[in-house]
Amino acid sequence: MKDKDICAEIRQLLFNDVPNTTGDIHILFGKFAGTFLISVWTGRFRKRRSSTFSPGIPSKLAGLVKDLKVFYLENEMGDCNVMHYVC
Repeated sequence: MKDKDICAEIRQLLFNDVPNTTGDIHILFGKFAGTFLISVWTGRFRKRRSSTFSPGIPSKLAGLVKDLKVFYLENEMGDCNVMHYVC
């Protein structure tokens, strides 16, 4: 799977799970000491509206981000522990 395909799947999961948004959806992934963190908000960070995921969505997102990290490493595009997406 290519990076564009992985990002498109992440975007589709977010739009399906947070359907009532009028602005951008931000998602921040972080991997720290074996812990995987996900934060999602809409609008500006200081005036954000948080959302709760449906069951299974966080693990799907985590798997996609891990796939993206593997893609980046295999294609010598860097090794990152924090990723921020805006959909």
